[in-house]
Amino acid sequence: MEAEANIDFALTDQQQQDLRWHMEDYLSQAETVEAVQIEQIEAMMKERGE
Repeated sequence: MEAEANIDFALTDQQQQDLRWHMEDYLSQAETVEAVQIEQIEAMMKERGE
């Protein structure tokens, strides 16, 4: 059995910047970041994942 799917998974420039920041910068300086900023980015990540 085989299947094929084409999925458009486009991120805005801001979403790309936010993800890069979360994956790279935030992890090295988590103690200096506002919790609201993290919650917003993580909510976007969760929404995109669904």
